[in-house]
Amino acid sequence: MNAEKDKVANDILAQFKSLNLDEHRALPARWLSLIYYSTLTQPQKAVFQDTIREMIATGIVKSFRNTIMLTSKGVEKIYSTK
Repeated sequence: MNAEKDKVANDILAQFKSLNLDEHRALPARWLSLIYYSTLTQPQKAVFQDTIREMIATGIVKSFRNTIMLTSKGVEKIYSTK
């Protein structure tokens, strides 16, 4: 991933963590599509959808209605004490 994609992915995972969400818990759709997206720079907006697709492809999150849901792999990634 490039720096823009890394920032978007890290921000999204940080939001899961800040809301203390675990497996099978979804981010509020409003946060992802309206609140967070509007804070991104143009280069970050350009990679936003690709970043989400890559997060889904790697199994960290899965698509759920109009948002994304954390998987067990995602839980391990954000709550690991490593």
